[in-house]
Order: sequence, then C-alpha cells, then structure tokens
Amino acid sequence: MKNIKILVAVFLGSVVVASLAGQSSGYPPVVEPQSIEQELIGLHGQLIGSVMKQDTLAAGRLVADDVVVTTPMGVVVNKAQRIEGLKQIKVDSYVPDDYKVRVYGDTAVMTYHFAFKGTALGRDMSGDYREIVVWVKRNGQWQVVASQGTPIAK
Repeated sequence: MKNIKILVAVFLGSVVVASLAGQSSGYPPVVEPQSIEQELIGLHGQLIGSVMKQDTLAAGRLVADDVVVTTPMGVVVNKAQRIEGLKQIKVDSYVPDDYKVRVYGDTAVMTYHFAFKGTALGRDMSGDYREIVVWVKRNGQWQVVASQGTPIAK
C-alpha cells in the first residue's frame, strides 16, 4: 500500500514537473480555437471597414503581399490591384453573417455570407454573396493570402 502511494506521488510529481518544464521552455501557450476564430472575424471586420472607408493603409496591413484575390466577376488580382480597387468601391450597406472558421495551425479558412448594396467600378454589384478567405499567421500577424467572392444566384 505504501509503495502504491509513493508511485502515485512520483507519477503526479512527474506530470507537474513536465507540465511546468513545458511552460517555461518557450513553448507557446495553448490558444483555444474559439479565440482564434473570434480574432479572425474581428480582423475581417477591420478589413471590411477599410473597404467601406476606402482606407488603403489599413487594408494593406491585413492583406499579404503575395495575396491572390478572385473577384465576384472572376478576375484574379494581386495586392496592388486589390488595394487600388478599393478606391473604386462604394458601399451603401454590407451585412455579413454565417461565419465559419477552421483553424489549421498558422492557417485558417473562413467562409461567410454577405448581403451587399453598392457599386464597384461604377457597376451595381448589389446582391448576396458567399466568400472564402484564407488567412495565414506570419511573424505573429494574421493576413489574408487568398479570397474568392461568389455571387449567389437569385
């Protein structure tokens, strides 16, 4: 009986020491996926806000230099084209919902629906859309590396 108590104490002590050693040896803290999902939804809100305000500096921080964007018209653009295109978008309303975020380490895939009223390049683009956005965490910062918007048929 005494030997069992000693073995249990040694085992539990080893677990505590191992967990403390893991915490102090530079391992990153465990982040709950829910908090990453909420962080990305918040960052996406900032990105949409930058579009609505035509704030190219804010958008530039959230979009990676090597981003690939496929517009709802099927045109593939790079970062410079995307940022320049912000100046050509007029948003009357933008209502996102149905966010789904899947996190895979330093990569995350976001999908959502949005109702849009406004114009792009002088063309009325009002309607419902689905979009997929791929985020990558580089140097501690999440950025969009790919996105594609698709109009939903009426």
